[in-house]
Amino acid sequence: MNDTVSASDAETSADAETSAEPSNAALAASTGPARFRLGREELLTLGRVLDLPAEGFAGLVDGPVTWPSRAVALAVLHGLIARGLLTEFDGGTRLDGRLAAMIEIVARPELVLRMHRAAVVPAGEPGGQPTGVLQTIAWFARPEVAVEVVGDAGGVYELQEVPLDYVIGRILAYTGLRPLDAVAVGVAGPGADRLGGPLPVPVSALKVAGPAADRGDLQAAAAALTPTVGADAAKALAAALSASGHSFLVSSRYRLESGRIEGAVTAWLDAGEAGLWEVPSEPVDEDDPDAVVTFTPASGQYLYESIRAGLPRAA
Repeated sequence: MNDTVSASDAETSADAETSAEPSNAALAASTGPARFRLGREELLTLGRVLDLPAEGFAGLVDGPVTWPSRAVALAVLHGLIARGLLTEFDGGTRLDGRLAAMIEIVARPELVLRMHRAAVVPAGEPGGQPTGVLQTIAWFARPEVAVEVVGDAGGVYELQEVPLDYVIGRILAYTGLRPLDAVAVGVAGPGADRLGGPLPVPVSALKVAGPAADRGDLQAAAAALTPTVGADAAKALAAALSASGHSFLVSSRYRLESGRIEGAVTAWLDAGEAGLWEVPSEPVDEDDPDAVVTFTPASGQYLYESIRAGLPRAA
């Protein structure tokens, strides 16, 4: 399937017309995975060319979604011709059909999965500040196929076709989620003999324990945590905070036939040998004197099932 863009429109504006509606069947029927690399303005220009809703890209591109100006769109179209994604012929240009189908799925998906991976890179020199690194990968899906989109800070997006039933495996690969048992910790106060319970920690205690753990001073970190979670749990949590691991958040969103939006969020800290810890998916207000962050030791199987529970049954 190909989409034809009017030559006159391509010469004058981004309001180009297409000769046919792109379909995810074009991907499902193709041999070999499709993969494309697009800049932000290229993606938005083609979205307008394909007459897709601007709000369909709101969850993907950074900042407000506004269609590129006429001058920018013209430059983008000529650039796409030079890259071979648009082909000129008498009376117009033709957009690669597989690319058109992928952009259609991104703008009008039936299921969206996102994975955020965050890490803190230690300072490279004494006295320097650590650096936070965030990567986001999204999957936009229809029943037959999904489009994986990897973005970077430069506003460039890698679009790749993947079978829908591969998506969970891709998430496991990106997160490194594995079948670990939950860390066994005691819980302070009532029910102290229960292992693996949630550990609510005041933000004020974390402000002391976190920097101590970053310095490798586990004794000071545990001392700051002990009054609220108990000595055994404090040691385990201090080890997790000092591990310089990654934190992950996986979210899902889909629309039921009734129109109601469903989905779920699973967030955790991977502290390596110090275990997996489920953490809140929403940020806390550090200026709130009563704010707490709850850490819950979790098994790899529990987190996997939590991610699965956020998917429609057919996925």
